Amino acid sequence: NTDGCLSTCVEASCGDSTIETGIEECDDGNNMDGDGCAADCTNEVTAICGDGTVDTGEDCDDGNTADGDGCAADCTDETSTGSSGCSLSVSHQPMSHAGALVLFATVMALMIRRTRYQ
Repeated sequence: NTDGCLSTCVEASCGDSTIETGIEECDDGNNMDGDGCAADCTNEVTAICGDGTVDTGEDCDDGNTADGDGCAADCTDETSTGSSGCSLSVSHQPMSHAGALVLFATVMALMIRRTRYQ
């Protein structure tokens, strides 16, 4: 069964459910793509969500299958705008100098107030 002719003297063909060693990588009994074995009997790379590699059919792949971290468990992008028009993206911005001064002044005022009433 390695020369293209089956032991039954029938010519081997892709889609006959028999893997011909050296000729076919796989043979799942049909000639359809998208099921792991292509129509030409070569192995198809299937996307594995959560492996850290963005494959065909995945919006993202952050290496896990947790929701709520920007990339959903089914490898769809959670940061895109949904039908409600609300964006779910998170932005981490450094604090401005003015914001830092306000925070510092607030902490100092609370410390002074605390020492007065002890």
